[in-house]
Amino acid sequence: MRIKVLKIKHFKGFANEIDIDLKGKNLVIYGENGSGKTSLVEALKLLFDSASSEIGLEKYQNVFTKQPIEISIETTNRSLISLKAKTEPDKTKGKEKDVTLTDPEGYGDKEKTFLDALSGSTSILSYRQLMKLYDLSTPEDFYELFIRNIMAYYFIPPRREKKLI
Repeated sequence: MRIKVLKIKHFKGFANEIDIDLKGKNLVIYGENGSGKTSLVEALKLLFDSASSEIGLEKYQNVFTKQPIEISIETTNRSLISLKAKTEPDKTKGKEKDVTLTDPEGYGDKEKTFLDALSGSTSILSYRQLMKLYDLSTPEDFYELFIRNIMAYYFIPPRREKKLI
């Protein structure tokens, strides 16, 4: 069973729902600074880790919509797994407001097993980590490798500048 589609809504900078079709074996996320690359990875990680830990959701909430976070994946066998959340009184001394947390108990056994397996086996590498793997000394060297070996397979024209920050 593999992830087929990722859906995110009201998560950090994603106010509207986005659907990402994950057809391939690997996923490369490439975009401008501030376009949501890290948020997309954080959404996946949050969903994966939510099956085994209570995680506060306040820092991930979209500040404009203030709506509940929605993250879900559809698998190749047509299962839909959505982020489970619960609201509890804040246990911090002196606070009288509710907090929203992920709810590990909200998942069924199959969902929990699948998410736990993904949490423990998923590798997310930044370009800096890939530079070390390829023994490259500058981001410009990585940019050339990226364009030649990865972007060559897509119809997306690369930007002219060679900056990866």
